[in-house]
Amino acid sequence: SEPLQLTTEVTYEPFGTALTDCISYAQRTRLDLVAQRETLQQRELAVDIARAGKKPTMNLTLGTGLTSQFRPHSDTSSDVSASVGVNWNIFDSGVTRAQIDAAEAERDTALLNVRQAEETIDLNLRKAYLNLREAEKRFTATGDAVKQAEEDYFIASRRYSAGEGILLDVLDAQLALSKAKQNDINARYDYARYRAQVENLMGEPLTEA
Repeated sequence: SEPLQLTTEVTYEPFGTALTDCISYAQRTRLDLVAQRETLQQRELAVDIARAGKKPTMNLTLGTGLTSQFRPHSDTSSDVSASVGVNWNIFDSGVTRAQIDAAEAERDTALLNVRQAEETIDLNLRKAYLNLREAEKRFTATGDAVKQAEEDYFIASRRYSAGEGILLDVLDAQLALSKAKQNDINARYDYARYRAQVENLMGEPLTEA
């Protein structure tokens, strides 16, 4: 019959965000996923650089000149020269092909890591969201159960005081009330825990609360 004193009071705050919106938000804001996507972009750029080794390179040279002569007659002339060179390394013993294959393999690995991270986030978020909704239903149901158990205990106590009931009925009602309060506390804890888990999986920053 001793009253329970909770160190922290968990108040019910409805969580109105839909599951699809939670997943979309997580896909945009999760920093670990953002980092893996940036790694994938770097690997794709490395593939482009490796493939550039198979392409020809071009060199353009442009020059000007000025010549002056004073004897026997002053004469000044200028000339312009330009040259274009093309270099194409065809026979490199397969070095370029090997570099391309290695870059593509790293690119494919980075792509698989991104997809795996996306699927993991999706799965974990769905589990936490369903647990949140289940705890939310229990949160409401246990509150009603506590009220009903309090009424039953009150009635059993009054009946026993009036001599119309037995002590066993009072003890049963007291035990039912204790279990109802315990279930209510567990539901409050589960709701707060799963809500924090959902927000964490979404990538929301932590607050003091």
